[in-house]
Amino acid sequence: MMAGRSSHDTGEELERLREEVRLLREALRLASSTLPTGPDVAGCMSDIVHALPVLAFCCDTDGRVVTANSRFAAMCQCSPVSRTLRDVLPTATVDELLCLVERAWQAQDVRSGVVPMPPGLFQCVVQPRLDAAGRLSRVLCVGHDVSGLLRGNHELVHALVGASPVTTLLLDRECTVLLGNASAAALMLWPPEGQGDGDCFRFLPEDIAARRREEVLRCFETGCAVEFEDTQDGRTYHHFVRPIPARDHGATVVGEVAVYSLDVTLPRRAEADLRAAARLHAALAEASSRQFDRQSALLDRVFDEVPAGICLMDITGRVLHLNRAMADVVGASETELVGTDCFAMLHPADRAAARALFMHDLENAGSPEGFHELKEYRFLRKDGTARECQVASAMLRDGDGPILGMAVVTDVTEMRRIKAEAARMGQLATIGELAAGVAHEINSPANAIINCADLLMEDAFDSAMVRDMARRIRSEGQRVAAITHNLLAFARERKPPPPPALVDVKVVLRDTLELTAAQMRAEGILLEVSCSSGALHVLGRTRELQQVFLNIVSNARHALNAIPGSAARCLSINAEPRAPGSCVSGPVVSVSFRDTGGGIDPSIRDRVMEPFFTTKGEGRGTGLGLSISNAIIEDHGGVLRIESDGETGTCVTVELPQMVEDGDA
Repeated sequence: MMAGRSSHDTGEELERLREEVRLLREALRLASSTLPTGPDVAGCMSDIVHALPVLAFCCDTDGRVVTANSRFAAMCQCSPVSRTLRDVLPTATVDELLCLVERAWQAQDVRSGVVPMPPGLFQCVVQPRLDAAGRLSRVLCVGHDVSGLLRGNHELVHALVGASPVTTLLLDRECTVLLGNASAAALMLWPPEGQGDGDCFRFLPEDIAARRREEVLRCFETGCAVEFEDTQDGRTYHHFVRPIPARDHGATVVGEVAVYSLDVTLPRRAEADLRAAARLHAALAEASSRQFDRQSALLDRVFDEVPAGICLMDITGRVLHLNRAMADVVGASETELVGTDCFAMLHPADRAAARALFMHDLENAGSPEGFHELKEYRFLRKDGTARECQVASAMLRDGDGPILGMAVVTDVTEMRRIKAEAARMGQLATIGELAAGVAHEINSPANAIINCADLLMEDAFDSAMVRDMARRIRSEGQRVAAITHNLLAFARERKPPPPPALVDVKVVLRDTLELTAAQMRAEGILLEVSCSSGALHVLGRTRELQQVFLNIVSNARHALNAIPGSAARCLSINAEPRAPGSCVSGPVVSVSFRDTGGGIDPSIRDRVMEPFFTTKGEGRGTGLGLSISNAIIEDHGGVLRIESDGETGTCVTVELPQMVEDGDA
């Protein structure tokens, strides 16, 4: 409990003293502003100084008192005028005053501080006076006794510390307690009769005492605050060690330290629980994030792998996102298309209708209409070509989020081309049937012509000319019959394929050329055929091999007829046995077809065997000939190779495993 005056009385006295100090500063300022210079300065100062209700004096730069009032003389117990401060005041008091003077001179302003003067402590206000050269010439000082006020403050501090729930200690360099409360006594394990003089940590276990003593001494040595934690009786304490500065001969030193200790057991447990909860939350968040990333990646893959094009737009038609199939429709990358107007991808003639449907969907975005029935639009590719597409569109809203437009685009260009080619193939099949019928009808008169030629030859005994004409008629009739026979055999329907048999490639090639040689001559194409002597036997199906050769010759005709002007048109065919190659084991029969056409562009050379790929114009090819031919040759155990530099023609080579019989040489 605080003895003497109450905290309320102390507060009132503090306010009163502050007001007196303020008045003293103002009086000193007014007095110093009218202070004259010269020999009569002591006389002028005397009236001012004696009128002040506090001690006051003026000294020169040597510390010699120029004038002083009666209160200062009473405190010195002598007349201080013409004497130095060190002659009339204790050394500690003079050192503190000189320190104040130095601070005031450096700042060139009034400075104040508490200075010990017998018989107590005085609040002193110091103002330096400078001469015209800026040098210190006089020092004015007034002081007021604040011992009672500080004593009241000290009692108030004792009361506050005693009532504080925080462990509080004020220690000197020997760790002796200058001030402490009941909480400190409990924490330091002091006995009931008190801890007495000496080290306040001596009642603690040695390890705890050594650590706390070490931290307190560190604060004394460094002059810096220290914080640390330790554990006592299973509880955690956080200690704050703060230096309290004092002055020793004008220098600032650490005279005492204040130690504050808080029991942080529960907060630390709460922090540990929070950290554990945070780690758990972070682990759950990371797991959720990984799961979300996996799901997002899966959805992105699904979105990107959907064969139909998908495009998302905002309400202005600006592209927000699209998949790879959508980018392929217009032949551009996703980066190029995002942020552009979605209607710019359409053919100009289709944009107005598409935009009108989009605006209608936007106005009715709240209705559950779902996707519209399919609409057909043409999309423009970067190369200027158009793709025919079927489009299903709808407006989507994600909860309270923005409205998004969605379009699902299916490219039907290839499907329609295939349908058209299928229809054309049906027409070709019908034409084939008609051609077979015509060949059948031609076969009868051809046989009649041959028979008549035979009769002429028998009856024309004396006419060489008639016999020669009859032989020619018979030969041409036989050729017509052979052509119609081959045509009928090629067009004849075959349900199950016949088993492979021994086939002479030279015979198959001859029969094929009988179907096309006349047409090539009419087109001005020079046909050169070179075959090795002897049979070239392979194991295969005659009609399938004839189909392959016929397709290769047809492609060569098309390439040669595409040559502009009067350039030479030539197709050279060579059939011969060859040594084993890298693709076919054992000896092979090689048949090469070399034309002098324009060749195949290197950029598409690897695609010519793909189904439905053709370089011929619209309606002139199905794109199936070479793919079917390649499949037939592979089924026969052979290979079909295409060589072209894109400028000097094309060479197609068919290699088949050779079957060598005992009679073959």
